[in-house]
Amino acid sequence: MEDNQERDFTEILRKLGENLDKHIVENPDFAARIPNGSYIVIQISVPPNTDPNILRAVELFNRWVRKLAEQQRESGQPVVVATCVLPPILVQASHDLIPTLEQAPVEYVLQPA
Repeated sequence: MEDNQERDFTEILRKLGENLDKHIVENPDFAARIPNGSYIVIQISVPPNTDPNILRAVELFNRWVRKLAEQQRESGQPVVVATCVLPPILVQASHDLIPTLEQAPVEYVLQPA
């Protein structure tokens, strides 16, 4: 992985983490579905007809985050996947994932790992 790409992915993960923290605080029912002590893996979901460059960036980012989670989580630690679902209209209007995340209304879906 190139240094620039890792830097971009780190920035995307930081933004998603901030958005997820805010979402958890503002949505107690959502927060209650996350087991205490869980390692949260943040993923991104975009529509299949998204610009191929963004689609590829999302695929690479999701793979990078899963690999990071494998390295960082403790053995036996519960894992929850929080998927940030980006609205089609924003994804289609942008050619770069980072500005898209800054504009996107936050919607997360929880899934067991």
